[in-house]
Amino acid sequence: MRIILLNTSDLEGGAARAVYRLHQGFRSLGIDSQMVVQRSITHQRYIHAPQSKLDRGISALRPSIDQLPQWLFAPSGMTEYSMGWFPDRVASRVWALKPDIVHLNFLGKGFVRPETLPRFHRPLVWTLHDEWAYTGGCYHAGSCERYKASCGVCPKLESRHENDFSRWVWQRKQRAWHNLSITLVCPSRWLAERAGRSSLLSGQDVRVIANGVDLERFKPLDRQTARQWLNLPQEKRLILFSAVRAAQNPYKGFQFLPELLQRLSDLGWQERMELLILGEGDAQDFPEAALPVRWFGHVQDEITVALLNAAVDVLVVPSLQDNLPNTVIEALACGTPCAAFRVGGIPEMLDHQENGYLAALGDASDLAAGVHWILEDPVRYGHLTLQARQTAEGRYDLFQQARQYASLFEELILRQKHA
Repeated sequence: MRIILLNTSDLEGGAARAVYRLHQGFRSLGIDSQMVVQRSITHQRYIHAPQSKLDRGISALRPSIDQLPQWLFAPSGMTEYSMGWFPDRVASRVWALKPDIVHLNFLGKGFVRPETLPRFHRPLVWTLHDEWAYTGGCYHAGSCERYKASCGVCPKLESRHENDFSRWVWQRKQRAWHNLSITLVCPSRWLAERAGRSSLLSGQDVRVIANGVDLERFKPLDRQTARQWLNLPQEKRLILFSAVRAAQNPYKGFQFLPELLQRLSDLGWQERMELLILGEGDAQDFPEAALPVRWFGHVQDEITVALLNAAVDVLVVPSLQDNLPNTVIEALACGTPCAAFRVGGIPEMLDHQENGYLAALGDASDLAAGVHWILEDPVRYGHLTLQARQTAEGRYDLFQQARQYASLFEELILRQKHA
């Protein structure tokens, strides 16, 4: 069984990291897994990226080309949107690899047009890492529910017109996928429910398979030793915030951090706590803070990410919308409790006051109270760390995830043979 996984990148962003891990899980199980990407970070065998200088140049320009219409007509200049209008040659790249299953993942940034999907001529499994598959182009619909109809009057585009770009993208998807059978996989029940209510995907088969991590790599370690390896202070409580382009992504909640730190300072943690930020940025993005802030920078190496999660005391997740964030899985696997807003698929991951704390959405004061509650009682903290690891072992084992997908693929291949 040969599986081709499509994703815009092999390691850039949360979706890419999840897909690359799954690819590794498949290969560990002896499954012939290959990835087709627009941009490769790893340059490893079985990762197929554009090779010629011309193709690499076009691929590098695709995100900008994809956004060209909205740059011209959408006043906000926002980036969390993909029209998928520029022609691609992904189908021919996939055909050359002779797959049994085509496994779609994040297709944004101009990687794959909606019209390309019917050209694969193989059973399609599409894992949704965001909401693009059933919207008129946005990755995160937020409170907008126009995806239940046919989009238009798009708040992301600041549009007041029914027949705007979002309606055009929605109509293209409807025409291209009208007679197409796609098995959808959602990492969270929250996303599965939204996909099932959408006008574009409501008739498709929807499954739920959670993402996973290698539990031998992400595991609890002696905290003092982990801090020594990373040159982190031993005497302070360390809280971690992690996000790609942390300061530029409003959905990840970076804007709540100043108030969070002020509230924690008011609760008496002034000299005893430090915030670590994992992601791109620098001190200019956080000019004033009530507690010390240390920018750890962007890290691709999973061993370092695992070490960091084992070294800190708490992960804070102030996301305004999220599916099943890798950061929470990584922290839980390392026995690190999490404090997060109650939103999206996060309540499926965190059992309130068992392996973490769920705060009211958008309430930085409640989030700070959760961090304080997690840390103030050593006996309670020990219970939380044990429950965090047990949660990861029971729900987020990478190889269990890979086996669930493999079973689904075999089911679809068998169904095709008997069709």
